[in-house]
Amino acid sequence: RFAVTAGERAGTLTEALSYNAPLIQANAKILVPALGNTVFELDGASSLVHAGVADYTAAARFGATGCESTEWKSDTQVACTAPSGFRVGPPLPLAVTVGQQVGTVDGAASYAPPNVISANPPLGNAPPIGGEVFFLTENLGRFDATFSARIGHTSCGLTEWRSDTSIQCNAAMGMRFALPAVVSVGVAPDGVMLTVTEAFSYDALDLTAGV
Repeated sequence: RFAVTAGERAGTLTEALSYNAPLIQANAKILVPALGNTVFELDGASSLVHAGVADYTAAARFGATGCESTEWKSDTQVACTAPSGFRVGPPLPLAVTVGQQVGTVDGAASYAPPNVISANPPLGNAPPIGGEVFFLTENLGRFDATFSARIGHTSCGLTEWRSDTSIQCNAAMGMRFALPAVVSVGVAPDGVMLTVTEAFSYDALDLTAGV
């Protein structure tokens, strides 16, 4: 509401004045690990403006998920403790709320992509009848996404998420050496296939048994 007083008389106009909403610049890019719990800052006029000159209960969110905590620091600086998450698709929108005003920019927030490092142990062996194999990974998050795995051209009998850094595969029977391992994360069209070359070998036959 906007009011003008002249002497004892006043004129009022409702919904006439607004403060600028917080503005996140298009070049603001945030990358956090899948486990979250990482503090990032929109810092400086090149990333954020109009956050206010006092703390008006600022809040920030990744896509639809709010930051675990948000701290207002200045008109051009807000700090956020990123939530945990997992995403292999396009980047998420990033939003900052100050009071009742919201500023949003598309495609600014991303989680670090998942990665398969190696089989564990290296050249993760299993007997020719098959067995359990673990893959060392990173950025798989705190929950079970849609995973599948294969060794060479043969799918694992079961693929199970264990943690942010581990996947278990029940290898089928086989007799080859230095096979690639392929782990699929997510579903089409946003899924991704991760390949480790020469990651797995079946144990050689023991011809001395019974001699």
